[in-house]
Amino acid sequence: MEFKLDNSIYKLAQLRRISFELNQLILKIEQNRIIDPNYQIAQNSLGVEVVKLIELNNIDINSISDLKRLESSLEQIGQHPALIHFSFNQEADSKVLQKLVAYIRENIYPNVLISVGLDPSITIGCRIRLTNKSFDFSLRSRLNKNKDLLLDKIRTFEG
Repeated sequence: MEFKLDNSIYKLAQLRRISFELNQLILKIEQNRIIDPNYQIAQNSLGVEVVKLIELNNIDINSISDLKRLESSLEQIGQHPALIHFSFNQEADSKVLQKLVAYIRENIYPNVLISVGLDPSITIGCRIRLTNKSFDFSLRSRLNKNKDLLLDKIRTFEG
């Protein structure tokens, strides 16, 4: 079974923190079941991202085997992440990033993670960097690419 990531979980650091929280949750359940075999964890004692992940994947919060499989899956994603780096000219809004992640996960790869950087040299647009390829969608690169065409148009207007 392939587990899905919530679109609010898009950073490698988040993934590792959630994996750590799951490990702590599993240990807590195992330790408490030594004393009380019927021990049940309360959902409100978990982090928001962990709860979203558990609900999204229909996992029984008190099933150690399900939690271990989810933890293992997260660790596997974290060891070899499909990572895309975006550079913008200003801080990106988290809602916009979630929409971007949703689109990428739906159309390209379901467990992609992203990182975001700032590059003040980008006026309009963005730069995207993959492991072995980069794309420049900035206005500067677009204008440089069409420089000859623009100069020809300017010359025709000048007469």
